[in-house]
Amino acid sequence: MKYTIVCFFYLNILYGQNIDSVSRYYTYVQQAQTSIVAKNYPLALASYQQAALYLSPFGTDSYNACLCAIRCQRFEEAIPFADQLIRKGVPLSFFIKNSKLNPLTQQSVWNDYRNTQPKPTLDTALRERLEQLLELDQRYRKDDLYTRDSIRVVDAHIEKEMDTIFKTYGYPSERLIGVWIVVDTVLSGNWSPFDVLLIHQIKRKNQKYIDFLEKSVLKGLMQNTVFVMHSTNFAENPAYEFRCMKAGNTDVIRVADELYTCCCEQEQLMNRNRKRLFLSPSEHTLKMMDYQLNEGDDFIVGRTPSFYPDVVKLDAINKLKKELKEEKFILYRKIK
Repeated sequence: MKYTIVCFFYLNILYGQNIDSVSRYYTYVQQAQTSIVAKNYPLALASYQQAALYLSPFGTDSYNACLCAIRCQRFEEAIPFADQLIRKGVPLSFFIKNSKLNPLTQQSVWNDYRNTQPKPTLDTALRERLEQLLELDQRYRKDDLYTRDSIRVVDAHIEKEMDTIFKTYGYPSERLIGVWIVVDTVLSGNWSPFDVLLIHQIKRKNQKYIDFLEKSVLKGLMQNTVFVMHSTNFAENPAYEFRCMKAGNTDVIRVADELYTCCCEQEQLMNRNRKRLFLSPSEHTLKMMDYQLNEGDDFIVGRTPSFYPDVVKLDAINKLKKELKEEKFILYRKIK
């Protein structure tokens, strides 16, 4: 078991900065997600294990891989992925309180692992500084109407801090600052306090960080799906259209009991852009969306459709459908 953990870490040092290795990582992750949808957990686990040979797994992938191993009752093979999460700041109690991961903590291999006294290997000082900056960032946004001047001053200060972080560390990857949990049993997914700070900075200067962040994806430091979420705030540029909608982080919009998605030129454009950053094509993301709607959220894969909560009356529904048709959206399917 210890050898497996060291092996993952050692190979990541060898391959972590190689673009071809980053590409291979995402190829295996996509295969793993496809297997999860098919409920073929042994094959999904094997794909995650292959991915981990090329890049240190991102938190969401480590979580999925760990859960796949548990579903297969191959508990020893879950340990390296649990170890990745713990190295990134996830407490041992998370595995105990999370009902999906708890079966691992009932096994002797977990007790053996705990006896090694695993600890985070991240930069705790930088992590704490980011949390302090987030508190400062949010303090004046609670009442935007009366604190706009303060927000401008705070944003300018945070920009200097972030520029210093980039100059000192490069992009602060998960291996450096770790991952966060939302509550005792829920992983934060793609977002971190750093990403919240970055949102506001990109909105202020929507071209400043694009090149730096894209290179960080190609180096395997920034998760490509996180880049896509930030891209919705970039200056308008066809090269950074990764979704059907210019705003939002999904390829599907729900209107009443119908799901709509884009097609034709827009779909071709976003798939070309996605390929550049090893993102899954629209065909794959639609399957992941279907999985989220049909199976729930045991695994961190896919996104549910976006919707407008105020579009409920028939006139409003018909108006939105007309607008989507004009934007060359097509009916994907009806919700059963």
